[in-house]
Amino acid sequence: MAVTIKTVTGATISPAERAAAKRVLVDSFLSNPEHMALWAHSAAANTALNETYIEYALAAGHELALADVDGDVGGVAIWVAPGADFIPAGTRRADVFEAALAALPPSHKDYFIDELWPVSGAMVDAVLPDAERQWWYLPMIGVSPQAQGRGVGRALLGAKVAEVAATTEGEAGRGARAIALYTESPGNIAFYGKLGFGLRAEQVHSLPSGERWHNMFLSYPPDAEVE
Repeated sequence: MAVTIKTVTGATISPAERAAAKRVLVDSFLSNPEHMALWAHSAAANTALNETYIEYALAAGHELALADVDGDVGGVAIWVAPGADFIPAGTRRADVFEAALAALPPSHKDYFIDELWPVSGAMVDAVLPDAERQWWYLPMIGVSPQAQGRGVGRALLGAKVAEVAATTEGEAGRGARAIALYTESPGNIAFYGKLGFGLRAEQVHSLPSGERWHNMFLSYPPDAEVE
């Protein structure tokens, strides 16, 4: 099996690739129990969320890395370049993800806006209080269920890890020599660790449903300092 990585933007992605990227994210998270618990086990919310991620990323000029697996898109990663925010200051996250929130029970929607997002946003500040966040940021990565277990996630992440590792301080400064991401699945920690990431902070939340949800912040390298 051959896995090749192609980087696209809103200006270069084809309609077929755009549709495939949405399908991969939607399907990959539909089978993720931690993610579905967070989104009240709503398939409609999951679809709206992940389709919004793709459309917003492309409209904002962020990169999509597409993993071609035997001629089909089997994985996708959204990359935000150093110095940029996925959602810029002054834009409400609730407005960006309005369609996903609308598919949730009212109590769950209010929980996102009033409790979860404000607390999660402060987690990095607690770990790196003076950071300017000059790193590559990975807001979403997904592998289609059909392609899981075939090295697709490793190929998507490994390509950026290799790029970052090869960047010298003189070429791009310290920020471009780091990667930051979140994961909600404790089982992913070992996977990321094999690629050189380290766990920097963790929160455990009690959702309105009574279920527990983990939010974990990781960086590559594990001791990255971006200031």
